[in-house]
Amino acid sequence: MFIEVMSLREGARPPFPFSGQWLYAGNQAVMHVIADRHAGKAVRFGHIAFRTELAAEAVVERLNRAGFVHDVSIVPASGDAQLFVSLPGGLVVELDAPVRSRSA
Repeated sequence: MFIEVMSLREGARPPFPFSGQWLYAGNQAVMHVIADRHAGKAVRFGHIAFRTELAAEAVVERLNRAGFVHDVSIVPASGDAQLFVSLPGGLVVELDAPVRSRSA
């Protein structure tokens, strides 16, 4: 199995409303796997994710200034923001960032 080949282990995952796994190398989540929402279609590459410590509000401001189309989701339990940015060519990049103003 891929998990063993890569020396990964299944670990904690926020309570998203869809099934999936977070795979860890040591204490760091390095791969997020979700159930195929498009059953019966060819396997596809979903997106790549990066973590930033820059406040989500600042990242959104930069994305807006640069004209990038993006969607925002909030991670259950942690309250961190997931910013899904559509890049030219169809690649989607997820930027995980802390939300500084929790009152929103």
